[in-house]
Amino acid sequence: MAEPSQQTTERNNERSGRTLTPVGIWWRWMLATTIGFAIGSIFAFPASYLGLYAIGPWSIQVGLCEAGSGNLGCILRSGVLVPAGVIGLAMGVLQRLLMRQLLGNATGWIVVATIGWAMVAVTLAETAHTPIAGTMLQDDGSITEVSFGSNWIAVFSGFGWSLLAGLLLGALQYLLMVRKLRHSWWWCPVNGVLVLFGAIAILFVLRGTGGLLGLLLFFSLFVVVYGAISGATLAKIATNQPPRP
Repeated sequence: MAEPSQQTTERNNERSGRTLTPVGIWWRWMLATTIGFAIGSIFAFPASYLGLYAIGPWSIQVGLCEAGSGNLGCILRSGVLVPAGVIGLAMGVLQRLLMRQLLGNATGWIVVATIGWAMVAVTLAETAHTPIAGTMLQDDGSITEVSFGSNWIAVFSGFGWSLLAGLLLGALQYLLMVRKLRHSWWWCPVNGVLVLFGAIAILFVLRGTGGLLGLLLFFSLFVVVYGAISGATLAKIATNQPPRP
């Protein structure tokens, strides 16, 4: 009778994530992040039209923002926010399968992933469309020459907002991790730095140009890098630091 009991205990431990190895945690997180992004991207383009032609104009009508404000403008910003939320939702659903093993209860992970990735996408898109070379159309219709030196305030502002968005993404998820995993505060700076480097990369890759397709292709590469590094961080936290009782 002892043997079946031991087998049952081992199965329960495996379900709770206690026997997951660092490599096992890493590849599960990597798969959840990248496959979730791929699934969400299928619905991203229809969602972008919803943002561009429905939510964007509605937000202007009700006075939530003004047309033409910022680098993307109110309507274009909605065209990024909505599909990013859809992608974040898909990523959150798959990531929760792993986090439920590690935390026991990952209620809220889907919500914070949706909100967090929507914020990250908007800030990165703003940064991507910050002109650093060539000409820029002003609000009054005039055209001026811009360079990195003449537009450095907008550039570093974009970097700052991207860093903040990454920290907020990490902080929202940290609030769900902190009760079960010690030293999970590392999750916040890791996410912040990854999004900051993403902002630097997207600015100098797209150089102030690129539509929704260009953003989606860049995010496809960014998510792979993000998944690999954040997955390694999660594996380190979950396996080298004992869960809190």
